[in-house]
Amino acid sequence: MSYIPSRTFPDAAQQASIWVCELADRLGCEQREAYEILRAGLHALRDSMAVEDHSELANHLPVLLRGIFYESWHPTAVGSGPHPADHVLAGVGTRLNCGEAESRKLVATVLEILEFRLNSHITAKLRALLRERSQWLRSDRKLSPAAVSRQRGDA
Repeated sequence: MSYIPSRTFPDAAQQASIWVCELADRLGCEQREAYEILRAGLHALRDSMAVEDHSELANHLPVLLRGIFYESWHPTAVGSGPHPADHVLAGVGTRLNCGEAESRKLVATVLEILEFRLNSHITAKLRALLRERSQWLRSDRKLSPAAVSRQRGDA
């Protein structure tokens, strides 16, 4: 297989744009804001996971979103392991200039996008990891109707 940058980079940008546009639609905000929310949400997920679990999720993200996921992350830094939920949500609140309730809502919406876009196997593993390591993803949380439909192959 040959590498053709003129085809791969625009495709990667389009895939990332689809995620951002979908998040903007769900939140009723501008794409610029949705990008910042997606970025903060991906960083929140990254910061709540153990280092060994990062690649499991990142390998399923579109290429540009994978780069955002790992942006400004230093795996060898002290304290780079999973952080408690309140620390993660406080970080989101600081990045987005909002309170904990709003942070929780925004991160939940990012998780809905992941549930919709990723396959059911990786989504189940992600939910199990987050449930095990933090309180901000409740164990009784159900998939959104769109995610259920996609997993069934309806969409």
